[in-house]
Amino acid sequence: WMTLYLIIYNKYLDMGEFDCKCKIRHSKTEYDAHVTKTENGFKVFFPEAARAPSPGQSAVFYDGEYVIGGGYIE
Repeated sequence: WMTLYLIIYNKYLDMGEFDCKCKIRHSKTEYDAHVTKTENGFKVFFPEAARAPSPGQSAVFYDGEYVIGGGYIE
């Protein structure tokens, strides 16, 4: 799991949990991700290992080419 501070908000994030693609840092690599809302932010689960997520870096969620959310890694 990876915990995020929320910085982008839209209707997807109201759902409580959803599946999406996620990019970490400035990488072009997209990872499959399952996002779950918590009391203090969001937890992100990657079915396959994501390369080097570190505190303070950004993670951005995508639905196709559209940004649907994101935040800073805690």
